Amino acid sequence: MNAKFTIENEMQDLFSDPQVTLSLGSEVKALSLNNANVSEVLYEHEGKELKAFCDLCVLGANPIFNTAILLRSGFIDSELGKGISEQLSLMVKVHLKGLKNFNGSTSVTANGYMLYDTERRREAGACLIESSNIPVLRFEKGRHDEVAVFKLLVEDLPLKENFIKLNTNSDKPEIVFKDFSEYGKAGLKKAQENIEKILSPLPIEKIEFALQTGRSQAHLIGSTIMGSDAKLSIVDPDLVHHKARNLLVLGSGAFPTMSPSNPTLTICALSLRAAERLGI
Repeated sequence: MNAKFTIENEMQDLFSDPQVTLSLGSEVKALSLNNANVSEVLYEHEGKELKAFCDLCVLGANPIFNTAILLRSGFIDSELGKGISEQLSLMVKVHLKGLKNFNGSTSVTANGYMLYDTERRREAGACLIESSNIPVLRFEKGRHDEVAVFKLLVEDLPLKENFIKLNTNSDKPEIVFKDFSEYGKAGLKKAQENIEKILSPLPIEKIEFALQTGRSQAHLIGSTIMGSDAKLSIVDPDLVHHKARNLLVLGSGAFPTMSPSNPTLTICALSLRAAERLGI
C-alpha cells in the first residue's frame, strides 16, 4: 500500500497551504494569450465555463491532453503534436523443464539489461527485458508452474507521421499512429534472435513469442518536445514554452526520444528542475 510515490502520500502538506485551491472534477479547455503571455486558464466545472487568472501557468496533463489544450488555444507551432512515440513490447513465454516459477513478490520481479547498451545501438533499438510474475499456467498435469513470462521493451525513434490532432467533429484529441520506426523494429528483431542465448542458464524446453506487439505501454513521449531551437521544438530545456514565456509544459511530451525504461523518474526530475530554475 502506498509503495509508489503519489501526490497524496508524499505531498499532503501542500494541500493545507491557504494559497492552494484544488478544483476537482474540472476540465481545462484552453488558455488565453495576452502579449505572448498566458493570462487566463479557461475551464469547465459542473457544466459552467469559468476562468482562472494567472501570472504563471503550468500544464501537467500528459502528452495527449497538453497538446490538445495548446491546439484549442490557437498555438500553431509547426512541431506541436508531432513525434508521439513509445516503446515496442513483445511478450515471451518460456516453457521450463523441472523448474517451478511464481516465487516473486510483485508483478515485475527483475529487469535484464543484457541488450540495453550494445555496440549495435546506432543501428537497432536497445531492449530492456522484464521478468514477470503474472501467473500464466501450463495445462499439463504436475507442470502448471514450469513456465516463465518475460516482456521485451524496445526503444523507438519518433516519427513525424505519428502525431496528435483535434478531432474534426469535436475538440477532443485524436492520435494518428502510422507505424513504429525501422530502428525500433530492428531492435525487437535483435532481441528475439538473442533471447534464447540470454536465457540459456535456465532449463528451457520451448520459447513462444506473442503473435503481435503490445498495443500500448502507456509511456507516451513527444508532441511538445524540448530543444534550444524554437523552430524545431515547443519548449526550451527548462520546459518553458518558447513563445509564451510564463507557460511551462511538463511531462514526457518534452522527451525528444526515449529509452526502453519507464519514464516516470525522468518526468519527476525534469519537473523538479523546472521549478528550481524558476526559483519556486
